Amino acid sequence: MASLGYYSIEVQITNYTQTNFSIQVASLNGAGDSWITGEQPTVGGTLNEYQSMPVGVLTNDQDGQAGGIVVLKGLGSIPVTITFQIPPSSQGVSVTSPPELETTVKQRDTGEQNHAQYSVTIVPAVQNMLTRLRAARAKP
Repeated sequence: MASLGYYSIEVQITNYTQTNFSIQVASLNGAGDSWITGEQPTVGGTLNEYQSMPVGVLTNDQDGQAGGIVVLKGLGSIPVTITFQIPPSSQGVSVTSPPELETTVKQRDTGEQNHAQYSVTIVPAVQNMLTRLRAARAKP
């Protein structure tokens, strides 16, 4: 990962559903934050079925935080809301989603304290349940 600003966080969002999600909100947390080139979601744009998109934020403020929020709508009773921020003392990604969907968040090792990468995967709740049942049956 290239050094981007003093702090940076990148989130790869993957849609494993048969639904296109519309981007309802894409905003930065702080005045010193900016989108990483090529990683800015466009409000009104879409995250198509079985596709992924990178979202990234950076700041050059050593005393600040880099972060943002992305809200996706397309399946279920409430939107999928993804919030993310760094520095390490408050680093993380959180996701809220409707009961029709399940999400997983995984941190990727960057080897750098001030730069973080995560992946967020969105799947239908039933699909995830079937995957867990198959895995349980496969265990001796």
